[in-house]
Amino acid sequence: MNNVIHIAFLKPGLHTSMQDFGRSGWQAMGVPQGGAMDVVAHQAANWLVGNGRMTPTLEITVLGPTIRFHGAAQVAITGADMTPSLDGSPIDMWSCLYVDKGSTLNFGRLVSGARAYLAIRGKWSVENWLGSCSTLPGQQSLLSANYIRQGTTIEIEGTVSSVERKMPPQFLLKMAHAKVIRLLRGPDYELFESGFVTEFIETRNTVGKDASRMGLRLLPPQVEFVQAHQMISSGVMPGTVQITRSGQPIILAADGPTTGGYYRVAQVIQADLHFLGQLKPGDEIDFEWVSLQEAYEAIAMLRDQLNFLQA
Repeated sequence: MNNVIHIAFLKPGLHTSMQDFGRSGWQAMGVPQGGAMDVVAHQAANWLVGNGRMTPTLEITVLGPTIRFHGAAQVAITGADMTPSLDGSPIDMWSCLYVDKGSTLNFGRLVSGARAYLAIRGKWSVENWLGSCSTLPGQQSLLSANYIRQGTTIEIEGTVSSVERKMPPQFLLKMAHAKVIRLLRGPDYELFESGFVTEFIETRNTVGKDASRMGLRLLPPQVEFVQAHQMISSGVMPGTVQITRSGQPIILAADGPTTGGYYRVAQVIQADLHFLGQLKPGDEIDFEWVSLQEAYEAIAMLRDQLNFLQA
């Protein structure tokens, strides 16, 4: 026997959106990949409540929403710590929790990270386009019902069965926010002077105020960068590090474009992409170069660490 749960947004938060794993295979047509910025936290939240890996979650950025539950539910919150509370009482993160009908979920002060993920057990009734419910930048006419606004209501078909899960402490230690992001040399690496590349890799970077799901601008800008010739638009992807004409690095994120006209000095390795989702303006990060073999080993290790989430 199933029960229908409605969750209503009394306040939408700063930027709350529905996310899943995005749209794979459409980048050649100019469609951004999209999906959760921190796919590890997204996947962990769904595992905690017993959802399948393709079930959506709510991605909550910096300032959380206020949500009223019209129906009992099982939920889990992962990712950034935004001091969540239920009916005024603090609740645990990274653990499956029961929510009574009529309860209100709030988020308070941001303690760490940038994005939290809220999973709710059950089948979500949401619109899909090209195999994903994830919203698209600048395309609110598509999947308009999936954009979270004040008054938005989401319907979820819950189940009477329940789960009792809590994230192992050793997993949380492994997934702690990274201070060092590992890079591969980008397609245009050889076009940069050695002094520029040395300064780029040795400078501690600060995430600027222009940080979003499309990309993160880093400070300070590099200096004395002169393009050898006019760059032809070329393929880019989440994690591509471009250098603008003013010498400013930009790390493209989940909703970033599929082509770009700036030189591509580096590429964040796949195993570290999820760390980008927890960076906010003012955060500091360092870079280090790794080999292609090291990048392969890193993603294999991450997949091994996440293997239990498939259960």
